[in-house]
Amino acid sequence: LMHRGARVMWDARVETLELADVSTPDVSSKDASVLDASFPDLSISDWSAGDSSTGDASSRDAGGVAPGEHASALHATAPSSRAGGPPAALPPLDASRGGGVVTGVRLASGERLRCDAVVVAAGHSARELYIELLRCGATLQPKDFAAGFRIEHPQELINRARYGELASFCAPVQTKAGAADAPPTLPPADYRLATNVTIGAGSAGGDEDGGSIGDGAAPPPPRGVYSFCMCPGGQIVPTSLDSSQLCVNGMSYSTRGSAWANSAVVATVGATYGDFDQLPGKLPPPLAGLEWQEEMEARAAQMGGGQLRCPVQRVSDFLAGRPSVQEELPPSSYRLGVTAAPLHQLYPPAVTAALRQGIAEFGRRLPGFDAGDGLLHAVETRTSAPVQVVRHAGTCEAVGLRRLYPAGEGAGYAGGIVSAAVDGLRVARALLPRLAAGHAKAETH
Repeated sequence: LMHRGARVMWDARVETLELADVSTPDVSSKDASVLDASFPDLSISDWSAGDSSTGDASSRDAGGVAPGEHASALHATAPSSRAGGPPAALPPLDASRGGGVVTGVRLASGERLRCDAVVVAAGHSARELYIELLRCGATLQPKDFAAGFRIEHPQELINRARYGELASFCAPVQTKAGAADAPPTLPPADYRLATNVTIGAGSAGGDEDGGSIGDGAAPPPPRGVYSFCMCPGGQIVPTSLDSSQLCVNGMSYSTRGSAWANSAVVATVGATYGDFDQLPGKLPPPLAGLEWQEEMEARAAQMGGGQLRCPVQRVSDFLAGRPSVQEELPPSSYRLGVTAAPLHQLYPPAVTAALRQGIAEFGRRLPGFDAGDGLLHAVETRTSAPVQVVRHAGTCEAVGLRRLYPAGEGAGYAGGIVSAAVDGLRVARALLPRLAAGHAKAETH
């Protein structure tokens, strides 16, 4: 969303931001310099972190992060745009970029759009955007999120658990709703489940059942375990863009007419719990959560056998720590094929232990939830953004990039459709008075 002309770009590909020198006190279009940071072939795995710049404590913002703090740690190479050519070296980021001023964007078509402000409201999987924002000097920080599996049951099982004797009133959805001769029916049942569990730190001791956490060590905070995006009468679908990294999601058609019910069952993960301590550090520190996501998705793709086949395990086998037998798997709605796999070995032990405790608790609340008819599908890792683009609390402006307004789920300030919309309202209310004041000042001149 760009203010001059109120242009909303739904499908235009933004190649890069255009920045002005931080020393320019009042920036106009003619003063703006283009940051030539367009690398469409750049792969996230091509980035590596060097020594991190600590920054001066006095320059930190209210959130405790210095503008441009991690920028000087980033170095990269990008694949050449010519077939067979050598990689083109990217210049190391300069921490002085922090504090720059955004004056517009350049589209992939080459078109340049000048503006008074840029609102970035991307989704939670806009991974290239995070790298570009780091390049341009924005301040990013890791954010806790949740990861786990898609769990699927026969819809009839969920109907019985939720409705009891009234489950017989769940008529086939083919019955036309509102027809004069249609008997009274109940919709396919859904559920919402949540609990907190305390598990030993994933990298500092502690077995996978959440036992020892080390002598004298403070226990980590409780992890939330919960269902998410429950889809009655739905199916499980892949959401991967690359077959080497597998992640799945769930959906329901409007009729909610399939034989299965599914939802995410996930546990909170993040730096708070030490989950990222053992990462190889291929990405700079602010993107540790993204690196963790990619590692889990790569494991899932390998367990599935490739071609977006989904690794699965019976819920009862996951809880017992034993492999499932391929020939004994219950039917699945996942259409690209499933492969029996030891999902109890996929996540770090502390995450697995949290999921086990949570699922067992849900089985006590919802009969059959933890039984053999349930099937876990790996992995559900993109419940929300693993990164937060730090912004000033009062103005919603990005720390390190003036006139840039990150908003919604991809910016790390929402966890779903409704909360993303609410954050959009918050950003608009912070931005519009500033734009109005600027135009009033311009009209007086």
